[in-house]
Formats: sequence, C-alpha cells, structure tokens
Amino acid sequence: MAELPSEISAEIEAFFAPQFEPEQGDFVCVYGSSLYKGPEASSDVDLFVVSHDPAGISGDSLKRMATFIRDMHVRHGRKIDEEVPYENKIHYTEDELSDALCLMAFEETETGLGVPKVVKTAEFLNSSAIKARLFLNALTTPHAVVAPSQHRYVVAREGAEDAVTLLAASLCRTEEMTPQDLYERLTVGPDGEVGEMHLGYKVEHPMVADHLETVLDGGICRLVNRGVFEATDDGVRVDVSSFNPVASMYNSLNRV
Repeated sequence: MAELPSEISAEIEAFFAPQFEPEQGDFVCVYGSSLYKGPEASSDVDLFVVSHDPAGISGDSLKRMATFIRDMHVRHGRKIDEEVPYENKIHYTEDELSDALCLMAFEETETGLGVPKVVKTAEFLNSSAIKARLFLNALTTPHAVVAPSQHRYVVAREGAEDAVTLLAASLCRTEEMTPQDLYERLTVGPDGEVGEMHLGYKVEHPMVADHLETVLDGGICRLVNRGVFEATDDGVRVDVSSFNPVASMYNSLNRV
C-alpha cells in the first residue's frame, strides 16, 4: 500500500473521523497521483469515503466534504481537479460499491464485456458508470486508507482486484491467456487508448505498473481457487461458453 502524504494525512483523518464509524465499516481511501508521483507540491489529492448507511449521506454533508477538499488543496498549494465533479467521486454507498464490483459500468456484448469510450462531456463525467470505474481504479492502483474497518476494506479491495482481473479476461476474448495478456487489456484499449482515456492505469509510472501486476497475481490466484479460472503452464484458461464475469462477481459478493 502506498504512503499517505504526511502534510495532508492529519487533516483528512481529523475531518472525516468524527463523521463516520469505522466499526460499521466506514473508511476513507486516498488514491491517485499524489501517491505515486513523489513529493510534487502541485499534485491533486483524490479521495473517497465509503459509508455503511444504505441511504447515503445528505446533500449538505456532501457539500461540506467537497468544500473541505477544495480548501485543503488551496491551503497546501495543490491543483484542484474537478473534471469529474467532487460530488460524483467522493462518496460511495453500499449499493454503489456493489455495482462497481459487479462490473455494472461496462457493456455486456455477445462476445464479452466492453469498455465504453471515454467522452469528456458533463453527462459522462457525472454518470454512475464513471463513478464505478473510478472506484475500481482507485482500489487497484497505489492507495492509502484512513481510519479503516479492515474487514470491509479488504473485502472491497480484493473484490476490485478480482473484478478487474475478470474484466481483463473478458476483454481478451480467448480461452487461454497469460498475465501479460490480462495486463495489456487493462492498460491499452482496442484503438490504442491509454491512461484516463481507457481504464485510468497510468503505467508510465513504475509504482502503478508494479501495483497492477500484483493486483492481477492476487486476482488470478483467488479466481483459480474458486474454480472460475483453470491454471495452465503459461497463465489461465476459461470456458468461453460459460464464462460470465458479472455472475462470478455477484456470486462472490453474496458469499461474503
């Protein structure tokens, strides 16, 4: 796990700790370039909170969180990135977490899952689909957790790792695949899209690339153990006639 920047960790914990209940499974996740670009004073700080309350939080609470994040960036001389508005990326309910893990942000086609093209319109950047994609990316790239409930966080993190591994396998469109095949499907789109124009993995940064390889190793291991994948000498095999990533994640979550 990446290390939370020391100059902001205390502020984040002080603000969020009184509002959420770690014993109920609430946690705060910090992710993004502030954790893997090094001590660059201008790097923005991406974060989200997961709360146990199925009804979510009030609009006023969401506004207070967004105001705190904006003010924190100003105080520390960091850039503010609201291409995806804070109101659409800083809080997840239990249902939104489950939807993200069950790959609801992706299109089901006759040949497997597809990744909708990134279009930088207000409608797309405010959508539930981009919110779900951000959740998966955050928990499968270098990140840090503040005041976590370890069990719920670990379930969410491992679920995200399994979900992107299944997504990659579906995107391969083949029966057998190597870890490198899976890695390439997550990092390069069908028309050469990379980074934020695909699934958000900025693997030009070594920490991101190394972390994603570890994510896939863990996902492969768990999916083999559950019988979703069959291990081969070079990687894994799936029965393409019955392989269903969404059903696999749904069944996995229901077993927790």
